Amino acid sequence: MRFGYWTPLFGGWLRNVDNEHMPVTFDYVKRLAQRAERIGFDLTLVPELNLNDIKGTAAPSLEAWALAAAIAATTERLEIMAAMRPGYHLPAVTAKQAATIDDISCGRFTFNVVSAWWAEEAKQYGGIFSEHDDRYKRTAEFVEVMKGLWRETPYSFHGEYYDIENSHLEPKPRVTPRIYAGGESEAGKAAITGYADAYVTHGGTVEELRTKIAEMKQRRVDAGLPPFEAGRASRRPGRGRRASVVFRRPGTRLCPSDERHRSGGQRSRRGRSRAPSSACGPRRPGRPARRARAGWTRQRLGYRPGRPSGAGRLRSTIVRAPKACRTRRRAASRCR
Repeated sequence: MRFGYWTPLFGGWLRNVDNEHMPVTFDYVKRLAQRAERIGFDLTLVPELNLNDIKGTAAPSLEAWALAAAIAATTERLEIMAAMRPGYHLPAVTAKQAATIDDISCGRFTFNVVSAWWAEEAKQYGGIFSEHDDRYKRTAEFVEVMKGLWRETPYSFHGEYYDIENSHLEPKPRVTPRIYAGGESEAGKAAITGYADAYVTHGGTVEELRTKIAEMKQRRVDAGLPPFEAGRASRRPGRGRRASVVFRRPGTRLCPSDERHRSGGQRSRRGRSRAPSSACGPRRPGRPARRARAGWTRQRLGYRPGRPSGAGRLRSTIVRAPKACRTRRRAASRCR
């Protein structure tokens, strides 16, 4: 299980509380991200909302992609999932921005593609807000152009919505950003089946989620496509769809070029092979003495970012990665 949180880019998420003590500033967002990273959160979703739909349209709101790049520069392990709506972007420029943030984050940048939402915002900001099914068709072309630019140089595309001729995008992303997408309509599910790498949903009961997941899995099978991804993948352009998949404990960092992860297992100091495990994780979590010698610490996860002290406590215990794996300089060098 991986834990994430929504970045409060406009002062919180509660409609019935005027002041949640979450300033609409990058300084607050940065401190929140760094603390969330320290206590074991795996990812943050940065929503793209030019208007504040929680506190009111006249209230302040930060821009999502500039914020995602800043979070990438001031954190070390968090996966940074930025929402993106094609009606407000050009695919080639967005592909370039994503490649840049990928470099800043050392391969931790991913997308949550949202076909469209909120007509009033589109009206105020000049976004494209066409008929429902048409928005999903546009999104499918948008993602196809981005993936093509990440994969090929030069790249050309001639579609209904976008026209790209001999485009060059360099540098390519070192880790191809994963595309998350969700939708409940038939048009949405059909489009997501074709272009998304991972399926997201707002949730529901266990039975409702089981039904949704089973349906989307079957759609991928019927389309002749590989299953939706789970965990965090290291995917390199031009080297096939997947290089390796690592399921991480909260608080550990993915090191795509680390031999332990490429081989699916770990190697001890004496060179002996160990059983596959989570990234940078110990072979046997039940051996505290061995973990202590390796520099591991045990930490109680009892804090939820942005919530008052003592509220919404999580009682699970996490194990943090060795200090060497948390060092920014070494982590960055492993991603080269």
